[in-house]
Amino acid sequence: MKKDKWWLVGVSFLIILFGILTYLVINDYARIIDNGVYNFIHSFSSPLLDKFMKVYTQLAGPTILFCIALSLWYIFRKKKGILIFINLCLVFILNTIVKVIIGRERPIDINLITETGYSFPSGHAMVSMAFYGYIAYMIGQKLKKKRWLSYTVCGLLILFIGISRVYLGVHFATDILAGWTAGLLFLICFIKFSQNKRIN
Repeated sequence: MKKDKWWLVGVSFLIILFGILTYLVINDYARIIDNGVYNFIHSFSSPLLDKFMKVYTQLAGPTILFCIALSLWYIFRKKKGILIFINLCLVFILNTIVKVIIGRERPIDINLITETGYSFPSGHAMVSMAFYGYIAYMIGQKLKKKRWLSYTVCGLLILFIGISRVYLGVHFATDILAGWTAGLLFLICFIKFSQNKRIN
């Protein structure tokens, strides 16, 4: 298979995976997964970890992300800086649209913090995947021999943001999985777009 066709395979797989997760949620088949993951994560709970998760989850909060985007816009300037900001705005809009369409309510009675709005897919998971993933990609383009480092750091950052949302009781595990899936789908398409425009 030609190299330039692999991204289509990835996109197709992610669309199918997101469809499966959506089907499980809409038909209420996801409870076993959600309860099992929540119970496992909370087996490690402690007052200190509660405080850490409340702070760590803000790394994918709107205020922090927009501050980072504006800072990078200033640093990169021109097309690259604008693309980072567009990436963030678009993924926020898409997440909001999908949440309204699915209309899944958030978990109740287990929240360590207060959140509003619908639950599926997780905005923190989806946005962090798309936004931090794109930053890692741009860094990797500059530091080709050490791109694995930027991808690893980005991957761990995204992973624990997702875990923090389940730990804090504001999302189900399937919300996070769907958020990562949709975010990665968006990221692949956004990278392909920027490559076609020869911006990176």
